[in-house]
Amino acid sequence: MSILFKFSMVVILLLALSSAGLAWLGVHAQRGALQTEAIARGRTIARGLADASAEAMASRDPLTLINLAVDAKVMNRNVVYVALVDRQGRIVGHSQRKSLGQPFALQGVIPLPELGKDVNQATVGYDWVWDLSADVVPKGAHAPVGTVHVGLSQGAVLKSIHDAVVRQVSLAIILVLVGAGLSIFFMSLLVRPLRELAGAAKKVGAGDFSVKVAARSEDEVGQLIVGFNQMTANLETAQRERAEKERMQGELNVAHKIQANLLPTQPPALKGWTLAFHCVPAKELGGDFYDWFLLDQGKKLGMVIADVSGKGVPAALHMANLRNLMRFAAQANRGPMATLKAVNEHAFPDLKGESFVTLCYVEMDLATRKGVMVSAGHDPALVVHGREVSEVRAKGMPIGVAEPEDFDFIVKETRFELKKGCCFVLYTDGVTEAMDAQGGPLRRPWPAPGVPSRPSTVYWGRSRPM
Repeated sequence: MSILFKFSMVVILLLALSSAGLAWLGVHAQRGALQTEAIARGRTIARGLADASAEAMASRDPLTLINLAVDAKVMNRNVVYVALVDRQGRIVGHSQRKSLGQPFALQGVIPLPELGKDVNQATVGYDWVWDLSADVVPKGAHAPVGTVHVGLSQGAVLKSIHDAVVRQVSLAIILVLVGAGLSIFFMSLLVRPLRELAGAAKKVGAGDFSVKVAARSEDEVGQLIVGFNQMTANLETAQRERAEKERMQGELNVAHKIQANLLPTQPPALKGWTLAFHCVPAKELGGDFYDWFLLDQGKKLGMVIADVSGKGVPAALHMANLRNLMRFAAQANRGPMATLKAVNEHAFPDLKGESFVTLCYVEMDLATRKGVMVSAGHDPALVVHGREVSEVRAKGMPIGVAEPEDFDFIVKETRFELKKGCCFVLYTDGVTEAMDAQGGPLRRPWPAPGVPSRPSTVYWGRSRPM
């Protein structure tokens, strides 16, 4: 059911009720006015006839009384009867001669005190009448010699009321029809933009966010259309952004798989040694990486762990580049310090001071358990033996911060030796910056005096000699 039909029905109903109410009030007011006017006229007739018949009533002149009664009835069409009654209650003058000499009596007399003491309601045949009476008092007399009764037909008044009702109802119907026509016309003008808006909303629901509706006014409907157009524009923008986000997310997922494939998935099988590693990226792409490779015909194990500043695609690209540089430089087998210097020399032009890398590189002699470590500003390595924890530090600065000559001047090697059963741990700041469920610093499972606890989490790697 359309809003135009609903609104039209409401308007027609309101117009009909209003017109009916006004018609009823008008008829009620007209009924009272007609009744008052009829009774006033009848009272005037009765009093005038009482004055005119006073002498004839006192002198018992029946001919004059009869003529007065007949003339009064003939001259007033709504008068049903005119009766002049003496003090004994007998008719001495009547508009109908056959009633002369008979007692004056009416059927169904009902007093109407609200209209006056001289007004009663009665029936004459099948007609209701108002009976108005007036005393006949001759000049110089102090007591009435008779009474005049004038019967006014209520049917004439009711007919006038009926005619008024017909006129009022006809006028009300005309007003309802005109008002309904005008309301439908103006409502159609109001509903037209709403229909356009509904059609546009269906298109938006089908996925067409380019649809627009013309705002032809500045009223509430116009403001609604403006808001709708703004909403569709925002939805169109949001749809494009969502599609772009999904495309980028898909590319990030692919890049994440590619980056994961760059990291070792299986540790080497080394006699007397166990190598383990674990990585949990903070985002789809990150700049942390670790790697291992055998050197000097399998006599040495090279281990590297690094953290590229930042997250996301730039860090991942630098990480992939640094991994390749590290592998190629280490295969030259010139030692950890020469390897780190070569990596910085080739990586510095790419980083251009906009990013940097902290790195820790260790070459471990698998037979003697002696190692050489260099660090590019990375967290110190840990040597765990039972419940004892010690640090292995090496002097250096992050890759990409300084020119090769300055970097080479700072970098120094650190040599160390592992006892049997020791655990050698390399990690990134994701471990030291880990936080517990309450947001506080995460306690290490081992005592590490002098090593501060800081929040976050990324991954850690370790090797344990057996």
